Amino acid sequence: MKPTLCCLLGSLAATRTYRARGVLPDDLARWLVTPSFVITASRVFAVLVYAQIVGQKELWHTIMATWYLRPVKDVVEELHELLASLLMELSSLTCLRAVRGRRQPCGRSPG
Repeated sequence: MKPTLCCLLGSLAATRTYRARGVLPDDLARWLVTPSFVITASRVFAVLVYAQIVGQKELWHTIMATWYLRPVKDVVEELHELLASLLMELSSLTCLRAVRGRRQPCGRSPG
């Protein structure tokens, strides 16, 4: 990603966060108890922890010993990335379904 685009996106995110500073803590507290948060947390775990452990070359040499094949390791890593992406999509769809059902932003209570 180009530095200019990163700066632009970061500025937009900071502006939105600043403007929502009054309701953001309450919205986050409500979101933490939704199924969407659980799915999102699973995705973060899959990407940041599990995939990093599974991607270790030494682990694969230990498990496969003399039958170690780099393509097998690559396929497993790509499948973990696919799983993480699918979890993110599922989280988004769960949140969208909740929003359409209540006509409120995900995490916000009606009223």
